[in-house]
Amino acid sequence: MKSKLNVRILTLFILGFAYSYAQQQPYNLFYRYTLNSLNPAVAGAHKAWEVATDFRFQWQGVEDAPRYQTFLLSAPVGKRIGLGLSAINDKVFVEQQTTMYVDVSYALPISVDATLFLGIKAGGRIYSLDASRIDVPQPSDPYLQSISGEFRPNVGVGMYLTHKDFYISLSAPRLLDSKKSDLVEGRATTVADRIHVYLSGGYDVDISSDLTLRPSIMLRNVEGADLLLDVTAALRYMGNFEAGLVYRSSNSFGALILAQVFDGIRLGYGYENALQRNLLVATRGSHEFLLLLEVDKLLR
Repeated sequence: MKSKLNVRILTLFILGFAYSYAQQQPYNLFYRYTLNSLNPAVAGAHKAWEVATDFRFQWQGVEDAPRYQTFLLSAPVGKRIGLGLSAINDKVFVEQQTTMYVDVSYALPISVDATLFLGIKAGGRIYSLDASRIDVPQPSDPYLQSISGEFRPNVGVGMYLTHKDFYISLSAPRLLDSKKSDLVEGRATTVADRIHVYLSGGYDVDISSDLTLRPSIMLRNVEGADLLLDVTAALRYMGNFEAGLVYRSSNSFGALILAQVFDGIRLGYGYENALQRNLLVATRGSHEFLLLLEVDKLLR
């Protein structure tokens, strides 16, 4: 009976992905540590209360360049259930949006070392557009109007397979297409949010008793756009310090470090810049800061 129920649950999630084929969600260098911003199945999967905050300052030196702030909470509830909370605020020039979601996951044990988590997220986005900051010949243009605090609900699904040596993550965090403006008298004033599908995986290879190689990838698929790939190669020393390099198929490269400063507290810094010479000269790159808290350890 239990196996039939598990098969039915798994079938529902596969059907959900079949209908997902993804406005670009902010993504960061530390995607391995902030997966539950994209995948609700990660909520509670690590069997500990966890808090993560990520701040990304993109294209330094460019006025009104993108700024992203991410807050994540993940916790196990009971033996099989996990709960999570994600809030992301991003501002780009005249646009600002804040997304808030509640995540629920359910664990399906596969073996002693492997567990499959299925998750669903529900919430939405508050979107604002300050058209008054756009310099146009006709300030009263009816096709360019400000939007203040417009709420758009959405849902997402995800699957997360964990093993003692690797993980695989598949998710579609926003299943509902939405538009940022409108179509008036046949004139295009809309920017559609396409459904994103994310596939990620990582592996841990012990080089010695103190050193672990941690390669990982992130694939992003958006209808009508090129497939995007991130490749990360990191080394972890004694479980307390990690450093790595990141390559992105969008023609950028980066580096990151992550260190445990106290028991239950880790701090990270990442730097990214473009490979194209014109962009490399025009900006001072992007900077990212990560704070990870393991609440269980802090309360001991």
